[in-house]
Amino acid sequence: MKTKHLIIATVASIVLISSSATAQISVGTRQGITFSTLSEIGDIYGNDHISTSYTGGVFAVIPVKGAFSFAPEVNYIRKGRGTEPGASNFDDASTHFNYLQVPMMARYKSALSNSDKYLIYFNAGPYAALLLKSKTKAAGSSEWIDDNYDSSEKDPDFGIVVGAGIMVPVSKVKLQFDLRYDMGLSKLNNQPQDYKTKAVSLAAGIMF
Repeated sequence: MKTKHLIIATVASIVLISSSATAQISVGTRQGITFSTLSEIGDIYGNDHISTSYTGGVFAVIPVKGAFSFAPEVNYIRKGRGTEPGASNFDDASTHFNYLQVPMMARYKSALSNSDKYLIYFNAGPYAALLLKSKTKAAGSSEWIDDNYDSSEKDPDFGIVVGAGIMVPVSKVKLQFDLRYDMGLSKLNNQPQDYKTKAVSLAAGIMF
């Protein structure tokens, strides 16, 4: 519940900041695809059992100084682990974790040319994610089963986001395309090992 309150407070803060300085702040929405899996922390090579899903949300870009800005977001993202064909034991079960994720990132932008028309940017920062729902499918089965634990057992996910993107002006808006990596730092419930989430997301957005 503390995580839920933290996320609600963060979203409220973003709204209040945006309403008080709308002349300086840009807002937008992003939609994309996520490739995720579960593994022990530091296991950068354990990239099998990939799960593919949709991700999307809203964001704000708040100028700080010069090329630096603050970029909070509120996203839906599903992370998990797929099953390899022919798998038959519990360790190979498929799992899905549906999150409301709030990254709080710093952004640095730089022009790709002297005209400043096209910009490249880099994002990095922590995130907190509220678990909305999770479900499991046993290896060899076609049926997804909801994980039945009460709300106090829905462990939040905390981690780090790093990524980069490009912004392209089109008429009065800017299109942006970004690639990012999420590294979870929290142990997950209902897993046979000390698994954390990790995901790569590719998304397109529009900024006003």
